[in-house]
Amino acid sequence: MAELVAIADETQVNDAREFAKSFPHLSPYEMQSEEYDIFFKDKDYARIIWAAFGEHNIARAEINKRWGEEGSNRLEILIASGLLYEEDGLIKGNSESAGFGLDSTYKQLRLAIDLYSPINREKAENWLSFQTQSVNQVFICEMREEMRALFTKFHEKSNSFKYFGNQRMFFGMVFDRYVGDLNEDGRGPLQ
Repeated sequence: MAELVAIADETQVNDAREFAKSFPHLSPYEMQSEEYDIFFKDKDYARIIWAAFGEHNIARAEINKRWGEEGSNRLEILIASGLLYEEDGLIKGNSESAGFGLDSTYKQLRLAIDLYSPINREKAENWLSFQTQSVNQVFICEMREEMRALFTKFHEKSNSFKYFGNQRMFFGMVFDRYVGDLNEDGRGPLQ
């Protein structure tokens, strides 16, 4: 039995390494336990979590002003769970609990899209676009790298004190195939 546990543990370590290679834009986050996943999938909890894990965190008073008593009650649940904690008057995320499973990341992106404001578009304060195209594998590899670099740039600039402010923003990207490749040899479009 001990041998099976050791093999399972080694498999999990290898899976985690492969995951980190496949999703380097999620680093340095760790994967959180499933007990926290329910919070990340709920918009009323997610907005508090997003703010707490931001570089500049969030104050209890801001949570109360933005989301009232319900927000304050949710905050207490998040603190009791160990996902968030209070320090120096700020609500912060517990970095040991940080990170999102793929299912949670998908659901958070959907939550964020639901929070998209057409009014902010009229003020040129947000961005939403969608495009489809038929491309080759070279394009896919190059574009994924450019998107990873843009994600890194957003992370670095938004965490800079130079850009600190009261505008709580989200940034998410999706890039994938919507149907599989019919031409398995990769020679080009079937036309």
